[in-house]
Amino acid sequence: MAMRNLIATSLVLFSLLFPVLLPARANPQNEHRREERRGENAERQRIYDREHHDYHQWTQSENRAYRRYWLEQHRAYRDYSRLNRREQSHYWNWRHIHPDQR
Repeated sequence: MAMRNLIATSLVLFSLLFPVLLPARANPQNEHRREERRGENAERQRIYDREHHDYHQWTQSENRAYRRYWLEQHRAYRDYSRLNRREQSHYWNWRHIHPDQR
């Protein structure tokens, strides 16, 4: 009887812990959803420009301008969130000189 209780308890514990112990598996569908969420968050992100004392919405238009900035700099692309303050300031200085063409 004690052995049966031990086995039953072990199975219950294993079934509860199994999902936690499994590593997350990369799956193209999940990756696509993650990219969509990242895009949605980027649409809502508001960034403060310390030097010019204004805010910028990080929209698709801003993303295109940011990529154009890196092309003009002839340097490898770096995500904005990984830039230090000096590099961010340099980008916003460039951005104020290069507004969107409407």
